[in-house]
Amino acid sequence: MIWLELGWRTTYINLTEKRVTFARIREREKAYIDFFSVLLEQLRKKTNFPLRQVSLDGTNWVVCQTISTPGYIVGQFVFSFAQRKQFRVEFYIDTYEKETTKKVFDLIYGQKSEIEERLGELNWERISDKRASRIAQYHGGAITDSTESLNQLRDWAVNHMSSFYKVIEPIATKVFKEILKP
Repeated sequence: MIWLELGWRTTYINLTEKRVTFARIREREKAYIDFFSVLLEQLRKKTNFPLRQVSLDGTNWVVCQTISTPGYIVGQFVFSFAQRKQFRVEFYIDTYEKETTKKVFDLIYGQKSEIEERLGELNWERISDKRASRIAQYHGGAITDSTESLNQLRDWAVNHMSSFYKVIEPIATKVFKEILKP
C-alpha cells in the first residue's frame, strides 16, 4: 500500500461515506525529528548560517530561515524530503498573490546563469498552476535510508544550504524590495 511507504496509516474508514482518514506513522515522525535535529545542529556548528528558531514537529520538512516584508513571510529556505526518494534544499517563494510570486520568481530566474555558475544546476520550479514557486537542488534520499546514507545526506544538505542561502538570499531580498514596495 503506497500510503504506508509514504509514512501514513489509516485512522478512520467509513465505507458508507467513502471516506478514509490518514495519520502520520509515529515512528516516521520520530525519524524526521531525529534527522532534522542532527541536521540543524550540524548546520549551526559547521557554518555561519543564520538559523532561525525552529520547533520540530515530525513533518518531512523544516524551514531554516525566512525572508520577510512588513507583516509577511514571503520566502523560506527549507530542507524537505520529497516524493520519489528525493531530498531537497529549496527556496520557497510565496507572496500570497500568485501573480506577484511569479513575477518575483521570473526576476530571480533572469539571473539563472550567474546563480548556477556559483551553485551548479538548479531546478527552477515556477509551478504555474499553484500560488507558490521554488528553486531547489535535489539529492537522492529517504528518511528510511540507512544511518550511513542519512549521515551522508546531512553532510550534503549542510554544504548546499549554506551556499544556497549565501547566493539566493541577497538576490531574492533585492527582488522582493523592488516588487513589494510599501
